[in-house]
Amino acid sequence: MRFLPAVPAFVLIFILAGATVAVAHAAPCAADQLSLAVDNENGNFNGMSHSGTLLVLRNLGPAACTVARFPQILFTDAASTTLPITRAVPRGMHPDPVVRPVTILPEAELTSRLRWVSGEVYPHSQCFTPAALAVVIGDEKLTTPLAARICGPSGKVTYDMTRLVPDPTASAASSPNRCP
Repeated sequence: MRFLPAVPAFVLIFILAGATVAVAHAAPCAADQLSLAVDNENGNFNGMSHSGTLLVLRNLGPAACTVARFPQILFTDAASTTLPITRAVPRGMHPDPVVRPVTILPEAELTSRLRWVSGEVYPHSQCFTPAALAVVIGDEKLTTPLAARICGPSGKVTYDMTRLVPDPTASAASSPNRCP
């Protein structure tokens, strides 16, 4: 039986965990080292008066960096005016839990599932049709076009968001439809 040569435990964790490993002392990402895209996954989010998209952040820079697991998301109209659509706070998280940033390795992607109500299902529904989605990174915004209809009770239009996690299926060669 062959044994692996003596390898420090942190190296094995890095190899096994891939992009999910936290890189010590990674600086916060700058907006210019990231790209943003959305992917409706061929309608995978659509049904029963709901819709959504997969948010994709890619690190284009040469070094690992960190982003908030729940970054601020803005929906804007064609005139770049921010629409009154907010993230729904999950039950038991008031106002929010303390969630550590996630590290994104060079050429790696982070993804989050965004979901919302897309039909007028409330007695007094209010709907918006954003033209773009923006992610706030530091003092800057990354923006990408978005074709969506987002509805909610009048005065309380919200969306749900999963935390950003490394995309284990992404690689620069195998993801031509993802961020450039």
